Amino acid sequence: VSDGVSDAEKADVTDLLGSFGEALELPEDQFDAVTALSGSGPAFFTYMLQAMASGAAELGLPAEAAEKLAIQTFLGTARLLAEGRFEADALIQAVSSVKGTTVAGMEVLRQTALYEDIARTLEAAAKRSRELSA
Repeated sequence: VSDGVSDAEKADVTDLLGSFGEALELPEDQFDAVTALSGSGPAFFTYMLQAMASGAAELGLPAEAAEKLAIQTFLGTARLLAEGRFEADALIQAVSSVKGTTVAGMEVLRQTALYEDIARTLEAAAKRSRELSA
């Protein structure tokens, strides 16, 4: 936040940005991380959505149905989390039954380097953001 910005101007900007989603006031030294997550994030989420839809199509779903179901799954999950109805870990537990399908899939995910790969993806985007703003 710039020292020369009035409370009214901050409110105007917050209202404008809030029309696109929730607006947060963060220090400037965090902008590269915000760019990596919120600026580049839609592409990263879409890539994961494509992977989910492709995997479902390989299981026999028509590609169009797989894409629609993947989109709806992402939307519904995001809505539950955004509305505060679940914390992330609680939502995973809510859709997991002992020896069930979710548990079987989560066992595979937990054996991958997905967390590290996503962290490296965000690091690369943030690094590029710093380079572009230098």
